Amino acid sequence: MDVADVIRPYPEVTAFLNQYGMRCAGEIDITKPRWSEKLRA
Repeated sequence: MDVADVIRPYPEVTAFLNQYGMRCAGEIDITKPRWSEKLRA
C-alpha cells in the first residue's frame, strides 16, 4: 500500500501499470520473458 500511495500522484506510472501490469503470466517460470524484457526487444 505504501508504494501505491507514492505513485498515485504520477499518472505516467499508473498508466504504465494499467497498460503492462505489475506482474506477468508464468512469473515464476524463468524461461518466460517479462514485460520489461519484451519492451527492450
